[in-house]
Amino acid sequence: MLHSESRRIAFQRGLTLVELMVAMTLALAILSAVTYVYLQGKQGFVVQDNRSRLQENMRLAISLLTRDLEMGGYFGCVKPVVDTNTDPPISTVRITASQPLLTADISALELDGDQVSGTRFLHPASTIRGYDNGTSWPVTSSLASKRFAGTDTLVILRGGDDARHLSAPSTKDEFTLTSVLSGTTTNGQTPPMVISDCTRGEIVKPTVQSNGIKFSVANTLNENTAVADTIKNVMRYAPYPSAAMVTTFEPVSYYIALAKGKNGLQVPSLHRLGTQTDSLVPANVGLWKTSGDVIIEGVESFQVRFFTEGATEGSSLGPFTATQVTTATKWLSVTAVQVNLTLVSDDDSVRTDSTTQTVGGNTVTDKKIRLTTSFSVGVRNPKA
Repeated sequence: MLHSESRRIAFQRGLTLVELMVAMTLALAILSAVTYVYLQGKQGFVVQDNRSRLQENMRLAISLLTRDLEMGGYFGCVKPVVDTNTDPPISTVRITASQPLLTADISALELDGDQVSGTRFLHPASTIRGYDNGTSWPVTSSLASKRFAGTDTLVILRGGDDARHLSAPSTKDEFTLTSVLSGTTTNGQTPPMVISDCTRGEIVKPTVQSNGIKFSVANTLNENTAVADTIKNVMRYAPYPSAAMVTTFEPVSYYIALAKGKNGLQVPSLHRLGTQTDSLVPANVGLWKTSGDVIIEGVESFQVRFFTEGATEGSSLGPFTATQVTTATKWLSVTAVQVNLTLVSDDDSVRTDSTTQTVGGNTVTDKKIRLTTSFSVGVRNPKA
């Protein structure tokens, strides 16, 4: 009896140390495999999430830039071209606004560049202009200092997305629209506007007279110096017929500057600069804003190139840098704009290992992921 009980106790003994170590080793191996699969899956998700965000941001940047470039040189029914039948030549679009437009020095906008009232005509070559590495970018020095080094800038002169006809022929100093025009205000101030009869037009700074549809140019915001008393504060080409078209004047500029990103850190980002439309100082209406709006965070490289008449990609005929176009005096011959963008992820450790990449001529080594694109947009040819 005692012998049977002893045998039963012997059969019920626990695991040996060797068996325990084998079991722990197997469990550790299984746990390591599961952890590895989980981490790889998580890392893949992080990479895919960042890549998707970059692709979405890139689509937005392409959409906005394409829209603005296609609108470059649009001012209602008039196209800014040089009229060579006069001596000296003049432009079909006149700058009647006497106070500064965009910046205090508007020589970059003028056909003759002298800023003298009475001969201020919009230069068709200024409707789309690029500036390599921001050189000579026509903005204030404080704004220019914010530009991210090694990136280009782009200026596009365009009208608004909305337009209206006159409800009746204009007088020299007043005009009335058929209905309220988008982008205008009813507080006495309004952004610069372009009025045209499809053969010629002018940029004016009117004030609202009533109901947001009647406007006056009889103020000191319009040409009033160095001209005869009979044409002070009036539109040069008026009266305009009731078929004349009016749109707002809405220049934009694109550039890269630092901005606060998702993690609260300063990251290079694409900005879209507009003009002041409702200022406490009327004279400031139409000047560039003090800073642009952040369009896309995490844009490291913004390079702009240009195709001119007869140019083909991948040859000595293009695309050209802004400096090359300026040197060859080919701004009137620009037919398309090529934009090159490099977007970078917000997260600093998307990749498991550091990778060396070249971005805009600069070599960087980090664990971020980047997405680069290049696209071209056909634009209005000022010579056509």
